[in-house]
Amino acid sequence: MRINQILLFFLMLCHNQSHAQLNIVNQGGSAIDVVNSIISGGLTISNATINCPNDSYGTFTNGATTDIGISTGLILTTGDVDDLNAPGAFFMSTDNWNSCNDPQLTSLEPLATNDCCILEFDITPTCDELQIRFVFGSEEYPEYVNAGFNDAFGFFISGTNPGGGNYNNTNVALLPDGVTIVSIDNVNAGLNAGYYVDNSAGQNNVFDAFTTVLTTDVSVVPCETYHFKLAIADAGDGLYDSGVFVDFLECTNVLETSISATPATCIGNDGTATVIATGGYPNYTYTWNTTPVQSTATATGLAPGIYEVSVDDQGGCTDPVISTVEVLSDATAPTLSINTPSICEGETVTLTATPSENGGDFLWSTGEASSSIMVAPVSTTTYTCDYDLDGCTVIETTTVNVNANAQGTDTQTACDSYVWLDGDTYTSSNNTATYTIVGGAANGCDSVVTLDLTIDPLLTPSFDQLGPFCEGSSIPNINVISNEGISGTWSPAIDNSQTTTYTFTPDAGQCSNIQTLEIVIDPLLTPDFDQVGPYCEGSVIPNLNNSSNQGIIGSWSPTIDNLQTTTYTFTPDAGQCSNTQTMEIVIDPLSTPTFDQVGPYCEGSNPPSLNSLSNEGIIGVWEPPGINTSILGPSVYTFVPDAGQCSNTQTMEVVIDPLLTPSFDQLGPFCEGSSIPNINVISNEGIAGTWSPGINNTQTTTYTFTPDVGLCSNEQTMEIVVDPLITPTFIQQPPICVGDNFNLPIISNEGVLGSWSPGMDNTQTTEYTFVPNAGQCSSEQTMVVSVGPPETPTFAILGPYCESGNIDNLPSTSLEGFTGTWNPSTVDNSTAGIFTSTFTPDIGLCATSSSIDITITEDPSITAAALDSTLCEGESAVIFAMDITGGQLVESFTMNVNAPFTYTTANTNAAGSYYVIVSGTIIAMSGEVRDANYQFILNNNPVNPPVPGCVWQWNGSSVASQSILPFVYNPTHVYNYFFSGGSPQTFTFSDSGPYTDNSGSFVFEIYYMGDLLWSTGATDVADTIVPPAGNNPYTVSIDFGNGCIANDDVEVTVNALDDPTFNAIPPICVGGDVFLPEVSLEGYSGSWSPAIDNTQTTEYMFTPDPGQCASQQFITVEVIPPSVPDFDALGPICSGTLLTLPLESVEGFVGSWSPDVNNTETTTYTFTPDEGQCALNTELIIEVIENPIISAGDPQTVCIGDDIILVASGAGIGGTYAWDNGVTDGVPFDVDQTTTFTVIGTDENGCLGSATILVTALPVPNALFSADPETGGVPLNVVFTNMSENASNYEWDFGNGQFSLVNNNSPQSAVYEDFGAYTVWLIADNGLCYDSTSLIITTTIEPWIFVPNVFTPNEDGSNELFMVSTENMATIELLILNRWGNVMTTIEDLNSGWDGRTPAGNDAKEGVYFYKYVATALDGSEWTGHGFITLIR
Repeated sequence: MRINQILLFFLMLCHNQSHAQLNIVNQGGSAIDVVNSIISGGLTISNATINCPNDSYGTFTNGATTDIGISTGLILTTGDVDDLNAPGAFFMSTDNWNSCNDPQLTSLEPLATNDCCILEFDITPTCDELQIRFVFGSEEYPEYVNAGFNDAFGFFISGTNPGGGNYNNTNVALLPDGVTIVSIDNVNAGLNAGYYVDNSAGQNNVFDAFTTVLTTDVSVVPCETYHFKLAIADAGDGLYDSGVFVDFLECTNVLETSISATPATCIGNDGTATVIATGGYPNYTYTWNTTPVQSTATATGLAPGIYEVSVDDQGGCTDPVISTVEVLSDATAPTLSINTPSICEGETVTLTATPSENGGDFLWSTGEASSSIMVAPVSTTTYTCDYDLDGCTVIETTTVNVNANAQGTDTQTACDSYVWLDGDTYTSSNNTATYTIVGGAANGCDSVVTLDLTIDPLLTPSFDQLGPFCEGSSIPNINVISNEGISGTWSPAIDNSQTTTYTFTPDAGQCSNIQTLEIVIDPLLTPDFDQVGPYCEGSVIPNLNNSSNQGIIGSWSPTIDNLQTTTYTFTPDAGQCSNTQTMEIVIDPLSTPTFDQVGPYCEGSNPPSLNSLSNEGIIGVWEPPGINTSILGPSVYTFVPDAGQCSNTQTMEVVIDPLLTPSFDQLGPFCEGSSIPNINVISNEGIAGTWSPGINNTQTTTYTFTPDVGLCSNEQTMEIVVDPLITPTFIQQPPICVGDNFNLPIISNEGVLGSWSPGMDNTQTTEYTFVPNAGQCSSEQTMVVSVGPPETPTFAILGPYCESGNIDNLPSTSLEGFTGTWNPSTVDNSTAGIFTSTFTPDIGLCATSSSIDITITEDPSITAAALDSTLCEGESAVIFAMDITGGQLVESFTMNVNAPFTYTTANTNAAGSYYVIVSGTIIAMSGEVRDANYQFILNNNPVNPPVPGCVWQWNGSSVASQSILPFVYNPTHVYNYFFSGGSPQTFTFSDSGPYTDNSGSFVFEIYYMGDLLWSTGATDVADTIVPPAGNNPYTVSIDFGNGCIANDDVEVTVNALDDPTFNAIPPICVGGDVFLPEVSLEGYSGSWSPAIDNTQTTEYMFTPDPGQCASQQFITVEVIPPSVPDFDALGPICSGTLLTLPLESVEGFVGSWSPDVNNTETTTYTFTPDEGQCALNTELIIEVIENPIISAGDPQTVCIGDDIILVASGAGIGGTYAWDNGVTDGVPFDVDQTTTFTVIGTDENGCLGSATILVTALPVPNALFSADPETGGVPLNVVFTNMSENASNYEWDFGNGQFSLVNNNSPQSAVYEDFGAYTVWLIADNGLCYDSTSLIITTTIEPWIFVPNVFTPNEDGSNELFMVSTENMATIELLILNRWGNVMTTIEDLNSGWDGRTPAGNDAKEGVYFYKYVATALDGSEWTGHGFITLIR
């Protein structure tokens, strides 16, 4: 197969490919040229050699256009580098016949001996970390992975390994895990695939696959030389080639620099140059080629020119990095421009100086030092500004032209009142008011106008009243000249159809008010009468009312007829403005109601009410109103129809049968749980029925008999008594001794009689069962009688007692309750030891004799001692107790000291105090001090050595030791230690020296201790006190209870202290010498504290040496500090204000200030007093406050006449703002034209700033529209005409859910489908201002109802439903009843009807049915009706 691929390779050579390619250079070049292609700064190369055929290696560029991931570098191959640019699918194999047997390569792959290419060189790094990047590729991929053709390569390094040892041809070409070598078998699609790139379809690299870019870091020792070998070889054959691309070999922390400069200004040599060093080995050294030489990172004071700096680091073999930079000249003088405004007198203007370059200082002829100033000249004025930029100065002037305001008079004549320019209304003549028109003068300044106004009186015209008139009658014209002779016109035109108010408008020039006149038009009324009838045929009908509900008088025709329905006409009398009216009086025929027969009913039953609706639909009442079931036999009831139904009365007879009460034979009583027979279900009278509940044999129950339906019988009850089972109880027979006689009772505590089984047995414990005699409803019971041997009485422990203490009486009853006598009968505590007494139980008790042992101890003892019995006044004394006896021994153990030892107590769990007596001896080797080496540990707390100042005795020698409480020394080698019980205690012995040096043992005896008390009130074994001068006795006592008390005294003698004295020490200045005497005038030696301090007044304490009984003494050495000069407060000042610092302080100290005065920013100045004044330097901070940056806010747009609030900001808390045009900050005012407003802000420091704001005033829209028509029947189509002004957007709401939003005033239309009143709204706006108006559209309707009188639900598809037809109705409630008044259906849906079925879903019978309805029309009116319908199948 490999031969076939070679043939394929030659065939594919004939195909010309065009794609991105590596640019191969230095093919077969020198080793040093190849190595230099990957070497960067910080490395020195030497001894470079190469052992490769010339066509198998070289360098390359243009790698970024290929897939290998490396732009430039060197390439070593086992073939020909000219073949690299073929596509990956090509087979381009070359055997360069360079065989080798390199030990390093074969260590990686034993078969890697063909087509070798080896590059070697030495490197001397200046850094401690090298990095190599590379890519390995091969044509062996992917077919020959793990097939014995594992082409190999490696990067081998030799030299010192800074991590230890040496590199010895160590391969560093590894995967990132630092272990795996890079080869075909180790990196492929199946292993380490994350580093594998398939190039079989690639177009710019002949290798079928290659690795990702791999990086290797190598630690080295700077300045040492390392040998590198880069080697590659084919394995197994020489045909398929491999190669390695190397990107770079470099130091990871090489020294690098960057450099920058600032130009020199007009001042002169003030340029700077700065170099920034990174990498290498800090710290860095700098050398500039300046005169003199500068050695910092930044060179200063530079004139324009080119400068060179040499930067070196701390690396031993690093060459300095040389960098150059040019310092340019920035000496061009700036230019300055200033605005030249014109203002009106009284205005303020801002002058702004704009430099060509920022960063300089301004100084105006006004003394201000900011770029902008505010001025308010009263006449045309010239201002000058000096601008200084780094010593380059320019001077510029500007002139502010001040224009005068104009004057004028406005002459007016008006009736009654006049509204002038100022917005005020004048009701009398005026020639003093003035108004300022802002910007009204020809020069743009204000124009002051004076009013000259004459007010004429206003007359009110009067006219004679006309009317009232009837609707449609002729009305004369109203007089056009008033009673006062005022002429004018009336509007609107005369209208005889409705009452109208007419307005009289006087002709011009008459100084008259408008007047109105209302002419009343009485409408033609339609007389309204209360409807009468209907009446029943032949009944008396009253005469119709000759006066309508509105009071209209007239007459009716024809005369009343009570036999038939008739229509009558009302004719009004003349002069009443009324129409005629008609009324129909209905005459209904008489009918006789019929009903379905009811009954008979049982006596006392609750029968249904008699039907109030007859079969014909006649409604009425029955007399009497309800069926009385208490009256036996037949009763007659009369139906009286409701008035107005034209019906006769009717009667019905209802029969009432008598009610029987059943009786039964009584059952019971029964015992609980016994069988109860069923109760008879037929009464003694033969009435059948059922009983409930079911029979219950557990409790007394009342049962109810319910007769069968229709039997006219009462219910009956029967109580069956169930007696509960009694559980008999007995007094428990107490335990007996074996052989004692006893009997059990045969009658229980409840009186139950019975017998026990089995028979009585006095030899063993037995359970007996009580069986009640028959007929007592009682359960069985059991009782256990205990039979046992005699018990041994026990008693609570007594004692121990001491010989002279109190004793307790011996108990007369044992813990088990046995009584008896003692021998001896009392405790004898006269002699220490064990006292024994014997207890004999009383006769008849099942108990044996027993005895009790009581411990009698010797009386307790205690010794009081002091560590130092003679003291100086003020010293502490430790008094302590020792040699305590009389406690109760609870536990003891022995500790050997020739090995580590641990012991945990078992008998200290009881709460209280315990003491330990430690006795014994340990012997140490000669000369060995033991108190510093060993310790006892009790529950992790050291308890050795003993009390401070005590002496341990070791092998006859005394060794002083320090100690902590509460371990107590005993001169007879007995040591007491005290602790609180309640838990086990652990004792531990350890020795820091060898245990083999120790011999001997200690015996530990643990005693329960009584209460200890010192006369000082202390309760611990030891108490630290400070006794007064003189002899001081102290007493300790211990109480073990039961009167066992011991005490002892110790006396402590305290000598009074003498006061040492010293000569006074005069004051010194700060820094002077201080000498304190070592011995007092009385000869007491001692030491002083604290350490001498010649910088401040200090009190020193003299502490006498020990053993002198002298008190401490104090001496104060005064150190006078230098004065701090004081100055009157200066500032804060506004930026640019002139500032001068005083040269003499308030105290008269003279000196100088630094730095120079700066009136543009807050500066801390240092005052340095002249020599010899004993004064300190002091600082003075002069706060320079920036002039406020005032903001007038963002430009605003408002509607003309709207209020606006201008609020400036920037002057801070406490700042004020002054606006032009009479505006007050934060106060609303109205705007009538577009205006630019200016504000001057003054902060709380008096510093000024200004700003302007443009307020644009828009005209207010006038919303106006008309509708045609405004009223009509539905559907109503209305056209709306938009007559609005000053608007660009229109929002319509037509009130019917229809909306429109347009940007023109084109006509709009809407259709109204439903009855009602619709409010139409129009909102007109111009983007900010808006106006709205509305108009009401009214639609009308005519409601009606039609009810059919017959329907045929016979499933022929025609007239199947009884349905009411409606028009313009909102709701309906339709009720349909049969002839007996039963409801067939209720319909509440306008679109539903009756299908002829009963509520149960059955077909209703043919016949006549009654209906009635209540409906509500859309206009809110209520419609009612009733009648009959006929159902035909």
